[in-house]
Amino acid sequence: MNRFTLIFHELITRPIVNILVLFLALTSGNLGLSIIFLTLAVRAVLFSTTASANTMGKHMTDIWPKMQEIQEKYKDDQDKLAKETMKLLKTQWAWPLKGCLGLLLQIPVFISLIRVVQWLADKTLPTSHVYSFLTQWGAQYLDVSQIQHIFLGIDLLQPNNIILAVIAGVLIFVQTTMTTWVQPKAASQAMPNGQAMPDMTKMMPVMNIVMVFMMWSFVYSTKAGVGLYILTSTLFGVLQFSRQYRQVLPIKIRALFAKKKKKGEVEVLSSK
Repeated sequence: MNRFTLIFHELITRPIVNILVLFLALTSGNLGLSIIFLTLAVRAVLFSTTASANTMGKHMTDIWPKMQEIQEKYKDDQDKLAKETMKLLKTQWAWPLKGCLGLLLQIPVFISLIRVVQWLADKTLPTSHVYSFLTQWGAQYLDVSQIQHIFLGIDLLQPNNIILAVIAGVLIFVQTTMTTWVQPKAASQAMPNGQAMPDMTKMMPVMNIVMVFMMWSFVYSTKAGVGLYILTSTLFGVLQFSRQYRQVLPIKIRALFAKKKKKGEVEVLSSK
């Protein structure tokens, strides 16, 4: 085991094993509930960073005029341009890394959970991974025979579960669609080179469909326990986003339905 693998194991994988063992002990070996509680714990820790990511698009749109001024002012000095741009992003709380920090922090946890579920499925999860103070209390749940891995009729240690894949796909579609709804439309402005600034909101529907298909395929092909983590995490994200934009979303939804209704009326009139 190289140094990086050892550090990753001790800082991420081993704690995930022990947290999962703790929840298994608290739920009498119910793997489904344990994964859900683990997911909620991770999302609760990352709640503030996720909230910042949810508002990242709005911040970037708000500071675009200032960024244009900097680009025009320092167009002949690339070093100064880069320095002033990053300074603006930090002072306006739109630091690029902040918007994806929550996702970056979830990736190691996600990788570790995949490994732990695979160990359980292969019955190869070592007792040595459990901290000493948990050994006598929860080490028994490293034995798959002591775990309830059938959750709501789904075997969490087996792949290719269409039910989880469909539900996860629907939730991911809802999440990406809501993000598109609250994304401010970029103003039509020229970039320093004279070209028009592209409106990324027009590309979002296609990107959303691609994202849904990719995640649906992954949830279907991976172990159902990992799919349950993705489903729970996505549902938490949808609820957090809905709460954060509880005043904006109803207006956007009503406007969307009104637009569709008006379009339908126009099509009816044109057909007469």
